[in-house]
Amino acid sequence: MSFLAEAAEFVARLEDFRDRPYQDATGTWTIGYGTTFLPNGAPVGPQTSPITETEAKAFMMRDLCAFWDRVSPAVRVPLRQGQRIALLSLTYNIGVTAFRGSTILRLLNEGKQNEAAVAFFDWIMSKGRIVGGLINRRKKECLLFLQSP
Repeated sequence: MSFLAEAAEFVARLEDFRDRPYQDATGTWTIGYGTTFLPNGAPVGPQTSPITETEAKAFMMRDLCAFWDRVSPAVRVPLRQGQRIALLSLTYNIGVTAFRGSTILRLLNEGKQNEAAVAFFDWIMSKGRIVGGLINRRKKECLLFLQSP
């Protein structure tokens, strides 16, 4: 299985599938497995039509590919597959700009992998509050990042 297919499976287990638009914890309109923009470039909104799970997976794969194209050049050290998946999952959740400015990326590029793994837990808050779901997600990402062969 390809890296992106594995990443899509991992992210799908962390994101709930929803066939109709909803607002996530930050108030962003979302559909499927966390997609915020439709294939035509329009943002997801309350009037967005329902989608199938197959469509949602295709949207997520498109988003993951686009994110990886922007994340991978920022990483200047070799990564194991599980580390790439964990970083892509994190970026899918927090956005490329946040990842590129993160302590995780800085520590990783300094060769401090264990410290970078701990820094995943810098991203457990939404709107100033700790979110249990984000703690659980970061645990899974951190474990994959540390345990990957």
